[in-house]
Amino acid sequence: MIVCNGNFESYVGLYNDDEIQIHFSNEFFKKPSSFDKNSFSFPSNIQNNITEIFLQVCNELSEIYIVDSILEPLKNSTINNNNNNNNNNNNNNNNNNNNNNNNNNNNNNNDNNNNNNNNNNNNNNNNTSQFDSTTNEKQIYNETYESSDNSFYTSPNHKNYNDNINSAKSTKESIVYQYDLDEDYYSKWSFALTGLELEFNCVNSSVVRTCSIPMDELTAKKLHGPTSSCLYYARFNSNICGSPIIPEKTPTPIVEPEFRPPTKGGNVLIQGYYLVIGAFSFTIYPSEILSIISESVNADATNITVLYKGGCGPRSLIWNNGNNYTFNHASPSIQSLSVNDSLVLINGDNFCNVKEMVGIFMDEIKVDKQSIELVDHEKIKLNYNQQYCKWVEIKVVSGGLVSNVFKKEFKPNPIKINTIPSDIGGIVIIEGQRLSSSIKSTPLVKIGNFSCIVISSTINTIECNIKPIPKGSILKDLIVSISIDGIKNDNKLLFSFDTPFISDILITQGIIKINGDCLGTNSSTQIYIDDVLQNNITISVNEKQTILLFQPSIQIKKSKLYLKNEIKSNEVILDSSFYGKFSESYISVDGQLVNYTLYNINQVNYNKIPIIKFLNNITISGIDIKNSTEYSTHTYSFQIPNGCGRKEFFISIGDQGFRSELYYGTPKIRNCSIGINQMIVCNGNFESYVGFYNDDEIQIHFSNEFLKKPSSFDKNSFSFPSNIQNNITEIFLQVCNELSEIIIVDSILEPLKNLTINNNNK
Repeated sequence: MIVCNGNFESYVGLYNDDEIQIHFSNEFFKKPSSFDKNSFSFPSNIQNNITEIFLQVCNELSEIYIVDSILEPLKNSTINNNNNNNNNNNNNNNNNNNNNNNNNNNNNNNDNNNNNNNNNNNNNNNNTSQFDSTTNEKQIYNETYESSDNSFYTSPNHKNYNDNINSAKSTKESIVYQYDLDEDYYSKWSFALTGLELEFNCVNSSVVRTCSIPMDELTAKKLHGPTSSCLYYARFNSNICGSPIIPEKTPTPIVEPEFRPPTKGGNVLIQGYYLVIGAFSFTIYPSEILSIISESVNADATNITVLYKGGCGPRSLIWNNGNNYTFNHASPSIQSLSVNDSLVLINGDNFCNVKEMVGIFMDEIKVDKQSIELVDHEKIKLNYNQQYCKWVEIKVVSGGLVSNVFKKEFKPNPIKINTIPSDIGGIVIIEGQRLSSSIKSTPLVKIGNFSCIVISSTINTIECNIKPIPKGSILKDLIVSISIDGIKNDNKLLFSFDTPFISDILITQGIIKINGDCLGTNSSTQIYIDDVLQNNITISVNEKQTILLFQPSIQIKKSKLYLKNEIKSNEVILDSSFYGKFSESYISVDGQLVNYTLYNINQVNYNKIPIIKFLNNITISGIDIKNSTEYSTHTYSFQIPNGCGRKEFFISIGDQGFRSELYYGTPKIRNCSIGINQMIVCNGNFESYVGFYNDDEIQIHFSNEFLKKPSSFDKNSFSFPSNIQNNITEIFLQVCNELSEIIIVDSILEPLKNLTINNNNK
C-alpha cells in the first residue's frame, strides 16, 4: 500500500461523502482505500517511470507530488520475469564486469573497453525506453481551487527541474562535473554539424576530480546536432573517442525566461541553455512530441521555435534524458466585454477551450458553469442575468491562472413604454431590465427635455409622472433617458405623446371595454371595425383616457378594431359574437350566488357545462337553472366567492370562450360630520369591508389629500383628521383600487374653516 502523510483533518467529512479521489500512476480519480486526519493510503500500481500523486477534492485538483524515487522497490518487483533474453544479457554483462573488477591483467583491457561500450549502448537504449513510456500518460488538468477564505489558489508555474537525473552542474557560465579520482570522465565533446569542439579542463583535489567547460551565449547557440565524446579511462590512462554523449550525462536544461505559451498554441519560442544537446525532440507531458530544431548549421540552440497545439493548466516539458520542466500557460487576459440583454460576450486571450478548467467570477461570485455557452481561447459566451444597474468586476480563471479585473457597467435597458395625453400629463410606465440599483437609489428619467418624476421603481418597471406639456412643444419621437447612480442607458427607446394605444379588450355585461392609453374623449375618439367608422354607437372614456366603453350595435365576429383620435392606434382583433351578462350590476364583497346569461351558444355546446376561471386559477362550474329551452341563449347560476374591486376571468362552454370581468362594488357613505378633536366622522354600512381595511385595501380622498388611510374604520363609520385647504371638499373611498361615490361635505366644515381663520388672525 502507498501511504501519504499530511494534515487532512478538515477533509475527513468530505472523504465520507465521496468527495475525495486520487490520481496515481495513470489510475485517474480513484478513491483512497483509507483516509484519516493524518494520512491516506491506496494500493500501488507501477506502470511507468514518472509517477505523480495528487488529490481531487470536490472536483478541484491539489498540487502534484512526484514520488518516483520511493517506488523503486515496487518497480523492481514488477519486472517481467518472462523477458529471458534481457535477463541473460544482463547476467552476461554482470559476469563480464565481475571479471574485469577481479582481474588486473592488461590482456583484459579490450574486454573492459567492450563492456564499457556495451554499457553506453545500454544507457542509450534505456533512455529511449524512458522517452517512449511518457507517451502513454494521461492528460493532467488543474483548475482553480477556491479556498474557504474565498482567496484564489493558482497552480504553480515556476521551474521544477529533476536534478537527480544527471551529475552535471550547469549554469549559464559553465558546465561542471565532479568525479571520483578513479572514475572515468569526459575529456572532450564534439558537435559535428556546427564544428564546435569543447575540451574539459580537469583539476584534481585530494578526493575528487572537477572537470569544467566555460560557457557563453555564442557557444551555447551551437550546442545542437549529432554529438561525439572522448571518455578518459582513468584505470588505463587512455582516451576513447567516438561515442555519443550519454543522455544521462548531459547538462540540466536552463529555461530562461520563463516559458509561458498561449493556450491556443501555435509557433512558440523556448529560450535557454542546454535545451537540445543530443536530442532532436522532446515531449509536452504526456504525449505531444515536438521537433525542436532544424538540422541547420545556423540554427540557434538557445532560441527554439516549436509548433505547439496548445493546452490548459500546468504541463511539463520532458527531455529524452529524463529532465523535465513544469510550466503553465500565459495568464488569461480580458480585453473587452459586451452585454446584450442577458448574453455576455468576453473577448481576450488565453481563456483555454475546456469549460471544466474555466471559472468566471462576477463581483467575486463564481458563475455556474451551466450558464457558459461557449469557451474558446479568445472568446467566452455566457448567460448572466444581472438584475441591477451597477458596475461589475469580472475576472476569468483559466488553468489555475487569474486574469486582469475588468470593470463593466450593466446599464439600464428600457424596452417598452406607454403613452399619455400631453394636455393632462399622467403616469408613464417604462418596462425593461436593470431599472433600479442595488442600493435603492432613485432613477432620474427624462423624456426628451421633459422631466419625469419617479414614483416607484423595480428591476423591471419604472413609474414616473409628467405634468401637462406646454402647447407648441415637440411631442413625437422623444428619446427616453434613464440615469441610475450615474449609469445611463445607451439604447434608443422613443416616446410620443397623444398616441392612442389599445393594450387589452374585455367583454363585460355585453359592453366592450378597451384598456389602454390616450384613448381620447367621448366626442373626439372614433372607432373603426374592419376599416368602417362606427357612427351609431355611444362612447364613454374616463378622465385619464385609459378606459373606453361602448356597446356594439351588431355582433362582431373576429373583426379588426382600431381607434382614431387624430392619430391612429394599433390594431387588435375583436370577437363579440359570444358574450355574457350577470343578472346583477355588481357582486357583494361577501360573495353571492348570481345568474349569468350566455348569448350565441353554438349548438354543439348546448349540453356542456360553463366554467369560470379566475387569474388565481380558482374555477367555478355553472349550474343550469333550466328556465328556458332556448339553448343558444341560456342562463346559469354561479357561486361567486368573496372579494373586492374588479376581477378578470375567462368563461368557456365547450369550444367557445371569452375574457370578462366582474365588479364587486364599493361602500356608500351616508353622511359625514365633525367629531371629537376636529376629527371627520363618516357613517354608513361598512360591515363587509372591515377585513379589507385591516388588509390595507381601503384608503380615502379628502381635501386634496389623496389616498390616505382612515384613522379608524368599523362596521358603522370611519374617521380621519381634518385638513381644510379649499372651498370644495369631497370625500370618497378607494377600495381595492375602485372609487366609491363622491360625497360633498363642504357645508359641515364651516366651523373648522372659521376656526382656522380666527387662529391665523391671532
